[in-house]
Amino acid sequence: MPIHVDDLLIASNSKAALAKIKAELTAHFKIHDQGLTKSILGIKIKRDRQARSISLSQPGYIKSMLDQFGMTECNPTLTPMDEGQKLSTRMSPDTPETKLAMSRYPY
Repeated sequence: MPIHVDDLLIASNSKAALAKIKAELTAHFKIHDQGLTKSILGIKIKRDRQARSISLSQPGYIKSMLDQFGMTECNPTLTPMDEGQKLSTRMSPDTPETKLAMSRYPY
């Protein structure tokens, strides 16, 4: 049950449990049920009842990261690096300058 200031999201696989929680909240607070949730805290929620699945995405956050790193015009790919490539700690930036240069984001 995530809560942010005055926004609340209730999820359950039991309609009876949802009804009970909503009744309890209504007994103590003035609430407004806005129906099915499409997003909360910048996270988009997509529900496919037929496939019995829920997908979460953050398109706003992804766009802001692409903007920050100058990659808004990049070409997406499913595998952004060679398959089987071995990474090691020696490949990581080891000074504040190289970290800044690689990230373009001052920590």
